[in-house]
Amino acid sequence: MMLKQKSKLEAISVLASYATLRSVFESKQYQNIYQLLLEFIKYVVISEKKHVFTSADMKKMLKESFGFDLPEAVVRTAIKGATFIQSKHGQFVVTDLEYQQDDQFEKRKMIADKEEHYLAECLLEYAQKTRPDVSLNSEIMMQELMTYLLEPDQEGGYSDYRELISKFILAFEDNERIQSNLNSIREGCVLYLGLNNNIAEVGRITNRITIYLATEILFSLSGYNGVIYKDLAMDFINLVKKANSHSSMIKLSYFPETQKEIEDFFYKAEKIVEKKEPYLDRPAMKAIINGCSSNTDVAEKQADFFHNLQLGFGITCDEKTRFYSEELDAYNLESMEIDPQYEEGLRYVSHINKLRRGKMSTTELDAGYLYITNTISTLIISRQEAKKANIEERDKYERMFDYAVSLDHITNMLWYKLGNGFGNEGYPKNVQAVLKAKSLLSSKIIQQISKSFEKAKEDYESGDLTKEKAASRIIVLRKKPTLPEELTMDNIDKSLDFTDDYLDQYENDANKNAAAMAEMASELEYMRTKDQQHEREAHQNAATMAHMAQELEEMRTKDKQREAENNALEARVAAFEREKAEQQKEKQRKENIKSFVKRLIVKSIIIIVLICVFAWITLKLQKREPESSILSMIGSLLGLLVDLAAVFGLLYSIIKKDCEKCFQNPKQESTEYEEK
Repeated sequence: MMLKQKSKLEAISVLASYATLRSVFESKQYQNIYQLLLEFIKYVVISEKKHVFTSADMKKMLKESFGFDLPEAVVRTAIKGATFIQSKHGQFVVTDLEYQQDDQFEKRKMIADKEEHYLAECLLEYAQKTRPDVSLNSEIMMQELMTYLLEPDQEGGYSDYRELISKFILAFEDNERIQSNLNSIREGCVLYLGLNNNIAEVGRITNRITIYLATEILFSLSGYNGVIYKDLAMDFINLVKKANSHSSMIKLSYFPETQKEIEDFFYKAEKIVEKKEPYLDRPAMKAIINGCSSNTDVAEKQADFFHNLQLGFGITCDEKTRFYSEELDAYNLESMEIDPQYEEGLRYVSHINKLRRGKMSTTELDAGYLYITNTISTLIISRQEAKKANIEERDKYERMFDYAVSLDHITNMLWYKLGNGFGNEGYPKNVQAVLKAKSLLSSKIIQQISKSFEKAKEDYESGDLTKEKAASRIIVLRKKPTLPEELTMDNIDKSLDFTDDYLDQYENDANKNAAAMAEMASELEYMRTKDQQHEREAHQNAATMAHMAQELEEMRTKDKQREAENNALEARVAAFEREKAEQQKEKQRKENIKSFVKRLIVKSIIIIVLICVFAWITLKLQKREPESSILSMIGSLLGLLVDLAAVFGLLYSIIKKDCEKCFQNPKQESTEYEEK
């Protein structure tokens, strides 16, 4: 749900509505959420004196009276359950005009209003005492409190107010009235979640879904982020086990990129243990390196981590899906034109859209695939992409369904869907406002520690900070509490103090305290060792660069020599080929001569034989005709001469063709063959 800017009184009224929702729910044994909503509809009908209205009218009145912005389909279903209202011609008509609202409802609403005014007064009074030098806007303060309690997934627009609200909740951790009031609002929010998602059927999960978990959720399950985060993660796991008690409806997994991120984190831990990199002050890093004296110890912890995920919780890596295959390219949401802070989150959102094949769903639990993370940037980009994807379907679904949700959100959804509220079972731990306050404050401390650590390092390297002051600040930063359970009303102010004066105090303490002096000396020795190591690495890098330059020059010289040798070899090969070609040509010429002579001899013999036969025949004919005249003999002789001339002409033609065939250019012969 998205809350619009409201006045102070309107914000208090909305908070009271959620407390009333929870109070009314606890007062009776309702069979479904629509019976609970009907109590609020009855109140509106009587207080507004409505006799005829539509479901759209009632939706608007519920929003104005209680701040409930519900789907019209939910409102319509609840109205149909009323015995004193009938549906006529598309409208609802109140048939029992004497119907009276249950006095208990009005009483519970008045109590809730009174408690929320008390809460607002306590918050504003605390703000004035702790921040007397700052002009605070009470309207914004109450708007932020409303967002803080009702929209846990959203990042507030005024971080100073959110920090102040968190400190207020922590400061009154032992105040039962305030904590009960805060928790009632958040419990009502869980019930509203079921209404807003139109979850009619409760008791079991009806559609299979694969839930992908982010790195921080997996670390929390292993206890790396402290007891509180582990408890919250285990609430989720226990609900998953309950959903899978009869059939496996929920599968837990994580992306290959998540596995790579975890492996890189453990690799960083190995470097820290080996003193090759500075300590990264994160709860998960501290949990990993504690008790490790070598990189082998860290590697064993990594193996145990993945082993526990699979066998202890049934969580495995999705190594089968090819997220960048052509088949899924049509559903890719990644873009080059995006703020770098959202780039990683958009990758996971895009993966979910690919798995869904771009399809819409009625709720996140029916989507088939969902990503769980507590990273605000990922939740923001998920909401932005959901707005784009749902713009054409908004009238159909009346709300936007995200690709990624927080651990609290999915836990509350499962808690409601599995009917825990209707079974009078306790609410999830995440509704406890003090846990939310501690979680938010610890996250801010961790972020500030990281920034301060980097600044101290940069100032020292630039010469703006002495080695002693840098060591002092690093020691102070390491002593800051980073786990939610470590924060108390007594240490919260110091924990959030990152001023230079506070960070430099350890340097003064080291001059008075022996233990602090020893710790300071140890840190300075470590810094000197690191400086010497960096100096050695710089010299080694310079020597390596010089050696590489020398090797490169030698390689260039060898390349030139190799090129000259190759050219000489190519020249010798070319000369050899020419000589070989000449020899082949001479050999071919001799073969051609031999062939020509053989042909000439054979054909000459054939012609001579033919001439002799022809002359023999002619003489035979002359002997048979002795009486022939001299003229006849002369004619025969002339004919013989003509025939001989023709024979010699034929012989010349044959010899010419053989000569051409034997001595023609081989290339020409090849061309003639191809033409044939």
